[in-house]
Amino acid sequence: MLKYKLNRNVFMCGIVLMIMQFFTLAVRTVSYAAVKGVPLTLKAIIPTSVPRFFLFWGMGVAGLVVLLLACTVKMGNALYADGRFATTQTRTKKLVMCALLLAMCGVVSLVEIMPVQEMKITFTFLFIGLCGYLYGPATGMAFGAGADIVGYIINPAGGMLFPGFTLTALISGMLYGVIMHRKATGAKMPLWRVIAAKSADTLICNIILNTFCCSLLYGDTFIALLPMRIAKNLIMLPIEAALLFGAVKLMERYGRNV
Repeated sequence: MLKYKLNRNVFMCGIVLMIMQFFTLAVRTVSYAAVKGVPLTLKAIIPTSVPRFFLFWGMGVAGLVVLLLACTVKMGNALYADGRFATTQTRTKKLVMCALLLAMCGVVSLVEIMPVQEMKITFTFLFIGLCGYLYGPATGMAFGAGADIVGYIINPAGGMLFPGFTLTALISGMLYGVIMHRKATGAKMPLWRVIAAKSADTLICNIILNTFCCSLLYGDTFIALLPMRIAKNLIMLPIEAALLFGAVKLMERYGRNV
């Protein structure tokens, strides 16, 4: 089993700061709407100066820095261990497999369901999840960002190349790698890890980050988009988790030497 030198106290400190930031912004948004008598919008938490930015978003920025630091240490140790024990043959297999998954991801990006402009259902998450499962968070991050860029090149009609979506795909690859990496889970992938990984991806990437990106791109408020996107992602969550679990089991059976 691959061991990571990660200070859990530092990691939990970052999580606590992010949670505190979320509740602080939620309370401010609701109180602003109540006092002003206006609908819930992001106007209440948009900073108009540098001091107001740190006042509104200071805890979140600090929490994000702490989390990135903790994850960087974790991924650095993973890369060190992989590089130390990997042979030329295993590196070649890894490169070929990632290229194959990326090509398949690009093809699958052509298959999309878009009931409305702000809601798009795709299945590229399967290949990002498989890459995280096979090679861990570091490779998963690079693969996620690459998959978003390749998907745009192959299917530019599916939406614009927006850095926010690329960052979200990068974070998605990291989540799958952290939770599902096969060197950390053993020979058999338990179902609960797949559900946890897909749930984290759905909540953090699809519901929060992608909704925020859509609000920036299409002019709708975050609060207006949120209910529809929550409903869509909750409906798709068990279906996507089942598909991902099946893909992982196929990889366990036929891709043991990858």
